[in-house]
Order: sequence, then structure tokens, then C-alpha cells
Amino acid sequence: MFYLAQDEVPGPHDILLATARVRPAPQLMAPRTVGVAAHIGSQVPPGFYFVLACTYSECAVSPGTIQIMSEGVSAIDQSSGTTSETAPAPEYFPENPGDGMTVDSPIACPLSTHGQWPGSCVWVTTKVISVKFPSTADGLFYCPKDRPYPFQVALSDDPLWEDLSTPVSAYGRTNSVSFTKYKTNIFKLPYSYAGFGPNTTPPNRGYAEFRFGYCLDVRDPCNDEIFGKARFLCSDKPTKGAQP
Repeated sequence: MFYLAQDEVPGPHDILLATARVRPAPQLMAPRTVGVAAHIGSQVPPGFYFVLACTYSECAVSPGTIQIMSEGVSAIDQSSGTTSETAPAPEYFPENPGDGMTVDSPIACPLSTHGQWPGSCVWVTTKVISVKFPSTADGLFYCPKDRPYPFQVALSDDPLWEDLSTPVSAYGRTNSVSFTKYKTNIFKLPYSYAGFGPNTTPPNRGYAEFRFGYCLDVRDPCNDEIFGKARFLCSDKPTKGAQP
């Protein structure tokens, strides 16, 4: 049986992911790999989890954690898009006090299928951007110099992020990460930037792109301001799986 667990040992609050039938193997046989697929329901609280693989008598724990986020990821844009020589949205940098960004203490990066684990990550929080209905606002928020690469989620090409807008923004979104700086899609919306690609030289710096606007509160006609805010994860390792 496979579980999501917040600790490296089994506990009463572990969440069952999947089951697999495995025949007992002689002790001298080489270890075997068992593949499983599982759906993580919306009732699972956001957070970092270990994956436990358990038999009747013992459990093995994953070497790192995965993160469950409450936010959905955007669809991957497969269009060729366009590029620009100038920034398609305002740019914000953590080291500029006037840009209103904050950087948390380093943590171990979650598990990654994009080559960014194991590594050192930091959460970066954007400034607050006020938007009046029905307008929207875009921003390119850069990673810090020592961890310059947006950390990508395993199931999409988006940076790992969380919407902190108040009231809740119905238009809080990000775009896929590209190896091309200042790339925009067919709707002229900017991509996030990986900060490293085949035609670039480190230490380039990546950014996460966010758009804020509209609110979800049905009791409010949304004529007031939306205060857009998000946080995203940056890594000391470049991704291997961004868009062109």
C-alpha cells in the first residue's frame, strides 16, 4: 500500500494513495520496482508529504517530499508564441526595497521530475498589486540571485506557486515556464522564464509571471479593489523541462 504521510514513519492520519499486489520475493533476489498511479483528491490539505510504501510488516519512505498545492495549474500553452526585446510587463526584484518582495529562509526543494531535486529552495513573496475591477495587472517577479531558477511542479510546466490575493482573485494565474526570455503567447500574455536555456549563459535569472484581477465573492459586485499577491518557489538548480 502507498500512503501520503507528513512524517517518515506511519501514522494514523496517513492518506491512502494506491494499492499494488506484489508476490513475495526470495531474499537473494534483486529489489524490484513497482509502478502505481494515484489521484489526489481536493480534500487532501496542502503541504509537504512523504510517500510511504508499506507491506504488512514494514514501510519504505521516499528520499524527499512532494508538495500538494491548493491552487490549480494553468494549461500548458503549446503555441510557438512571440518574443520581445523589452519586458512585456513590469519587473520586480527581491533585492530592490521599493519592489516590496520578501524571501524566506532556505528549505530543501521538493521532489522534481524537472531535475531540480535535490536542491536548495526559497519561497519568494510578491509585492501587493492593487487592481480595480474590471482591470487586470501583470508582473514579472524575479528569483533571488543565489537561487535564480523558478521551481517547476511535476505535473505541469508552471512554477510552484500559491495565490495570496485578497479578496480571492478569480484571475490569479501564472503562465508556463519558457527557456526564452520575454516570450509571450498568442494572447500576448507573458510566460514565466526559466533563467537558463540552450542559448544562455548562467547566472541568468528567472522570474515567475503573475496576473491578478476580479474576485470570487458572489456577495460583492467586485467594484472594489483586488489586492493581488502570490508566493512562488525558486531553486539553486535550473530546470530541464521548460517550454522552448
